[in-house]
Amino acid sequence: MSYDPQQPRDWHGRWAFAGGSSGPGSFLQDAAYNGHYHDFVVDWTEKNMARDGVRCIHGPRLTTWDGTTAIPDLICLSPKDGTLAIIEVKTGENPTFTKNQLKVYAMVQFDNHVLTADNKLSAFGIPAGETLLAMEVDVVYAARPGALLEHSQPFKIYRGMISPWMKK
Repeated sequence: MSYDPQQPRDWHGRWAFAGGSSGPGSFLQDAAYNGHYHDFVVDWTEKNMARDGVRCIHGPRLTTWDGTTAIPDLICLSPKDGTLAIIEVKTGENPTFTKNQLKVYAMVQFDNHVLTADNKLSAFGIPAGETLLAMEVDVVYAARPGALLEHSQPFKIYRGMISPWMKK
């Protein structure tokens, strides 16, 4: 299957059949989404970061030069130096990334390899279609309610705070 930019996409930007549905037969990546708990952890993360002056945007679509699209849970703006970072929340036992997330998140760590696919980042002064400067990707792991949250950056896993910008 080759990339066709005119092919319908669902509301997440993933390939879908006509009508943009994500029903059976669509070209979606398998990934566990743990519903309300996942959303709770995303909201909790955003609220805790906001206490330290970090502004976040929920679910902006990011696209690589070849059309691969991923939707991070949050993109946050550091009040200290104006840099952006992706915060991806993974819940459940042994959560994985989709193929699209792996590709986009690897490429977003380099300048001008990923662009905004919608206007959500305009709150940070970044219009749709603008290529992005490099940003780090942070991951928050929350296996289940009551479990210790773990925060990691690619290749540097440690237990601790949700964001490097938060007060320790």
